[in-house]
Amino acid sequence: MPFNAIEGWSTASSHGIVVNSKFTGGVVKRVFPQLSSRDLKVVYPCVDTSSATQMQRNTMWPGRKLVLSINRFEKKKDVALAVKAFATQHDSIRKSALLVIAGGYDNRVPENVNTHKELQELADSFKLTHETHKSLPDPSIISSKTSVLFLLSVPNSLKQSLLASADLLVYTPQNEHFGIVPLEAMLAGVPVLAANEGGPLETVVEGETGWLRDIRKPEEWSLVMTRVLSSPNPAELRKMGENGRKRVQAEFSKEQMALRLDQSLDQVSNPPKRPSTIPDWLWMTIIVAVGGVALALGATWLLFLGLNLVTDKQEVLRQYSAGETVTEKIIATATQIVKNEL
Repeated sequence: MPFNAIEGWSTASSHGIVVNSKFTGGVVKRVFPQLSSRDLKVVYPCVDTSSATQMQRNTMWPGRKLVLSINRFEKKKDVALAVKAFATQHDSIRKSALLVIAGGYDNRVPENVNTHKELQELADSFKLTHETHKSLPDPSIISSKTSVLFLLSVPNSLKQSLLASADLLVYTPQNEHFGIVPLEAMLAGVPVLAANEGGPLETVVEGETGWLRDIRKPEEWSLVMTRVLSSPNPAELRKMGENGRKRVQAEFSKEQMALRLDQSLDQVSNPPKRPSTIPDWLWMTIIVAVGGVALALGATWLLFLGLNLVTDKQEVLRQYSAGETVTEKIIATATQIVKNEL
């Protein structure tokens, strides 16, 4: 079944289409060329900004800088990039820092299990001591010698505590369609280091709320990490965090999402005339093809009808001819009998 064609046709039949980012809109148009001329409206996802002004920094590990990664334990999230960038930090910086890798994990999902194991092995290859916990009731149980802390399936309360304690959020996924975690970090006043592609291009502002770097160049990520962990200018980082919070409140609140959605619905209620999803030349081709098929079927029917009529006529003539022969035989026989009597 041509599922892509069916999905493209059904989507194109809608009065309005919304996507969660400009990047997603571009992907949709590449996958479904019949939508290339459609005006796809962007409705960004939101975060709850109601308590933003009440958020306060609360260091979970006093004396240590915290680099935080929040992602599901999946290979495509490329969390290994964070480990590699952290491993290249100078010993003096790394000893007073902690890389926390937290995210969704289910031991029934092989990819989660395998990704966690691969990250542990990667840390071992860099001689980074690491621990793994499924809960963290007391942060003080983490050894001061631990460089990488894996937290599996963290509850929301722990995630909020981690964000309140983080000095830098590292967001590594490639071509993420949107990505809600950078918004959560910026709302908490945390600068974000993210991939310079996909959704983060629309949420993180280079040099103002964080940094955007090439995922194929770990050294660039390492330099940013060094800049944050060495803290040559703490005021700059605080300003960046404040810029991030203001940006989220202004652009990614529930109110802004509702406004964009309302605008999209208004356009659906009064839609502009949409161009046909089927080009004129294709319509003409379809009409000619259908006409040709109809003519061919008609000609074939007439041919068979003609052949049947000819066959029926020949049969009648044959029967008629056979009838005359019998009559002649009867007359001849009767004549012979009469002759014999005479």
